[in-house]
Amino acid sequence: MTLMRKEQASMSGEKSAAYWISAIAYAALSFSIGAIFGGGKLVRVYDWETEWMIDAPLSTVYAVLTTPEKQHKWWPSMKVHQVTPLPELNNGYRIEYHV
Repeated sequence: MTLMRKEQASMSGEKSAAYWISAIAYAALSFSIGAIFGGGKLVRVYDWETEWMIDAPLSTVYAVLTTPEKQHKWWPSMKVHQVTPLPELNNGYRIEYHV
């Protein structure tokens, strides 16, 4: 009877070790996924609306805002990344910037 109890204790110890190893593996996997998808390396997209008071003629402001090639002179920190035409708007397009 003593031999049976030793075998049962040994088996329960193995099950316990296997349980803890799998729990640690799942925790490590969860941490890795959280670090990848919730970490500081994610691209964040912001849409905003602003009002500007620019001391320039309206024609100059319009020309700069509708010509991405000229914008780097006015906003050096805002780099034009991509210009996408918007077919639903006549002469409309979307400008994406990298800051």
